[in-house]
Amino acid sequence: MNRFVHRRRLPAFRPHRLALLIALISSPVLAAEFQVGEIQGRANAKLSLGALWSAEDANKAMIYPQNAQAIGQTFDPNGVGRNSDDRRLNYRNAGTLISTPLTFLGEMDLKWQNYGVFTRAKTWYDYRLNHDEVSWGSAANGYDHGARLDDSHYDDLAKFQGAELLDAYVYGDFQLGESALQLRGGNQSVNWGESLFFLNGINSINPVDTAALRRPGSEVKEALVPVPMLYTA
Repeated sequence: MNRFVHRRRLPAFRPHRLALLIALISSPVLAAEFQVGEIQGRANAKLSLGALWSAEDANKAMIYPQNAQAIGQTFDPNGVGRNSDDRRLNYRNAGTLISTPLTFLGEMDLKWQNYGVFTRAKTWYDYRLNHDEVSWGSAANGYDHGARLDDSHYDDLAKFQGAELLDAYVYGDFQLGESALQLRGGNQSVNWGESLFFLNGINSINPVDTAALRRPGSEVKEALVPVPMLYTA
């Protein structure tokens, strides 16, 4: 018997493709329902690992010449961006690993009769931003060339690692004639769709955690910041 083996040449490695692949590696690690007496419970958890690389070399026209000279970087004499070229100088080469966030998102829903309590929390850790040195620096670390970035003065949600309680509210389900009614009170996010960047829309009721939104592998519910409110539907 003759066998024909077809060998296909694999495409060349592209860091940004791998970054996209890793960003999509996020799946539920726990999904369980349980009951204790009259209390019914549901728990969900997701562990997400993401990575971000530079897809191409920094545009020299967007780097300020004196900044480039300070670290021996070639530059365009007509370059601009004196106050906005930090990331280009820190991660100026294609394939440079920028960020490696590991994120855990957990939810718990406890229900007794027609009342319930819902909580959601997240924690994250970015090894790359916490430990690796960068060539240029930033205002936060005093532009210490070759040192690690410093997030000590950042807002808690923008730090390279942290934990945050998100939604925490009580609710009740009621029947009004033939209509169902739910009342909720506490810290919560009300998602009116995923149109995050349309200004002055109804979705503006929730602040947006842009640091979370930019982490590879993140979901919209990780980026919506809950606020105290009463809600009915």
